[in-house]
Amino acid sequence: MATSYCSISNPPLSKTTFLNKQVPSWVFRTISKGNFGIYTTKKRNLRTGFHVRAVTGGQGTRNASGAEFPSDYTQLLVQAKEAVESAFKDGKQLLEIEFPTAGLQSVPGDGEGGIEMTGSMLLIREFCDRFVPAEKTTRTRIFFPEANEVSFARQSAFEGCSLKLDYLTKPSLFEDFGFTTKVKMSDRVRPEDEIFLVAYPYFNVNDYPPFFYPKLAELSKTFLPKLETVYYIHNFKGLKGGTLFRCYPNPWKVLRNIGGSFFCLHEQEEMPSLKEPKDHQAKHCSHIIEKEDLAAMENTEQIRCAGVVAEAI
Repeated sequence: MATSYCSISNPPLSKTTFLNKQVPSWVFRTISKGNFGIYTTKKRNLRTGFHVRAVTGGQGTRNASGAEFPSDYTQLLVQAKEAVESAFKDGKQLLEIEFPTAGLQSVPGDGEGGIEMTGSMLLIREFCDRFVPAEKTTRTRIFFPEANEVSFARQSAFEGCSLKLDYLTKPSLFEDFGFTTKVKMSDRVRPEDEIFLVAYPYFNVNDYPPFFYPKLAELSKTFLPKLETVYYIHNFKGLKGGTLFRCYPNPWKVLRNIGGSFFCLHEQEEMPSLKEPKDHQAKHCSHIIEKEDLAAMENTEQIRCAGVVAEAI
């Protein structure tokens, strides 16, 4: 059995060249009858070549293709569940979900580490309650990074549940110096297990130069590309701020929040790097927005303050 050590339709618009990640996330993998499987985010601007469309918000906004940006974590969990189920039906083998837990529009570092971990644990439990059928709870194994977190989970979010809790590393005498002992997965998995969930893995292969870590570099070419990111939210703050959002099977979208509504600046089928959305928003700072979209905004000045100059045509 292999597990992941990474840290959670319409065609793309023409004439755009579109232009990961370090927030709590989950990776799902299952075994079913010996096989690996997954179970159980018009007017055209002639200058830039793409539309600006409302993705979510109050009355008067229009939806872009696919799912809306969630209004709260309840809607997020529903979307994530549906994304996983859709990917499984399409034969996807290894899935990933990633989103911030300190707030839907938060960025890494906004929340205190321990609080974010606890929030992630609660959300994972909620997701399992929605996603894992009652008859499969005893055949579902959830891996946490460390044995201590398993003990905490059993006393908090997962108290009294039938889900199997496990860990990827165990304490050692040199734990205070950053050394832990990896657990051999073949010793932990049982024949009756069907569903595997890895909670907020913190390993990022991109932090290690390929020249000095050739085995990790090979991992990024062989194993990691097999991951299908079915639900994803990553926020960018500042002048070039925005959101990279994907909910399978819909395309990847670059969104901007204007007056409480999310507008789609760009969409494409392939996952971009985290640098590309920021470059894209900085490059296209002047967009033509349709009159229907303007109805969702208070005034043009508000749009300018958000970094988008709107022209009603």
